Amino acid sequence: MPFTLSPEKIAAARALAAAVSPGQRVCLTTHVNPDGDGLGSEAGLVRLLRDRGVDAVVTNPTPTPSRFSFLFDDIPGVDRTGEAVKELRKADLIIVLDISDLGRLGMLGETVRDRGVPVACIDHHVSSGVLPPGPRYLDAAAAATGELIFEVSLANGWPLTIEAACGLYVAILTDTGGFRFSNTRPRTLRVAAELLEAGVDPEQIYLEVYA
Repeated sequence: MPFTLSPEKIAAARALAAAVSPGQRVCLTTHVNPDGDGLGSEAGLVRLLRDRGVDAVVTNPTPTPSRFSFLFDDIPGVDRTGEAVKELRKADLIIVLDISDLGRLGMLGETVRDRGVPVACIDHHVSSGVLPPGPRYLDAAAAATGELIFEVSLANGWPLTIEAACGLYVAILTDTGGFRFSNTRPRTLRVAAELLEAGVDPEQIYLEVYA
């Protein structure tokens, strides 16, 4: 079965892409104590944006756990978590991943709120929280935010490098418990198959994350 997107999803994905442009400073962030979905989504999206000429960096409220540090090894300096507040104050656009609530950003929530720039959001959770206005790509039926970033790339015709695909695979692998949890849908496995086609080595990813 071909992988398809609804007209509504295509429109939302293209609206998000229209918010970024070459040379723009974009900060990606996720929740405190980041997990594989938040970090893998950042690792995938930061590469997709940089491949489009966007000056994208990662700025999280708490450090990257050591088992996920490999996600950023090939792009030194992209993880600016240690200077997150300073980086956010320079941002032209902020993209929040895997959460839809300022409260989950810990000490960065106030900085994001006060920056006064659009705040985009890609998330698979249902939340009653609020974020400053900006493009949204939301689907509570998705297994992981990484699945949604794959859809955004597909809708916009953005080719997936192996490195970007690895990040998205980590996102999906960890949020589905290795494809064992009930959120693993046929669509989730189709996305995983596309990531393998892009060059992901599932054994190597497993060893990095779980060994």
